[in-house]
Amino acid sequence: MQAKNILLVLILVLSLFLQACATPAAHYNNSLIINNFFEDYFRNSVIKNPERISYLTLQKKYNAESADAKLTDRSDTFGLQRLQENNDTRTTLKRFDRTALSAADKLSYDVLLDNLQNLENDERFFYHGYDLNQMGGVHTELPTLLLDLHQINSLRDAENYVARLGQFKTAFTQTIDGLKQRQQRGIAPPRFALEKALTNIKKFIEPTQTQHVLFTNLQKKTDAL
Repeated sequence: MQAKNILLVLILVLSLFLQACATPAAHYNNSLIINNFFEDYFRNSVIKNPERISYLTLQKKYNAESADAKLTDRSDTFGLQRLQENNDTRTTLKRFDRTALSAADKLSYDVLLDNLQNLENDERFFYHGYDLNQMGGVHTELPTLLLDLHQINSLRDAENYVARLGQFKTAFTQTIDGLKQRQQRGIAPPRFALEKALTNIKKFIEPTQTQHVLFTNLQKKTDAL
């Protein structure tokens, strides 16, 4: 009888132990899965944006050194595709049981969901942005990328710099196509914004090739290698 009582006590203790362990294990598994989801989302977002990889210096982390030889796609087709991917991500995110997440993971969940929902709202106004204005646009983004962010510490870095220069025409063409699409919809920046942008562009392209800052910057940095 005594042995049976001891056995029952052991079974009870083991049951309580397993019950106590169940919740942390579940939280651990949920946390692992949701954080892998967060990481995959961020990685997929960044890997399709070569310029962002350079901004965040994530080339080695994501094995994306080749990104330094590319520019980000500025076409409307790519932009709309990214919006659809964000919508798909939001649908997947909502399948997670938020109540089963830790406090920290709930916060990450809420932040990402809010961001994705804002992007969904942006879809309705996709053509309402001013891709070129007096404050910035492709005419300031690309020079800033090469002059301030593109590191030249090797011959390969220099070759990537030249490769990016060779893609300027495509980037500007994509921007012009986007501006035309918006113009057809009656959406255009104010005249003063376009005039200021045009003045800045003319000033930027005024120097000769060998005197241009994009050339002298490359020459100076390669001479220092």
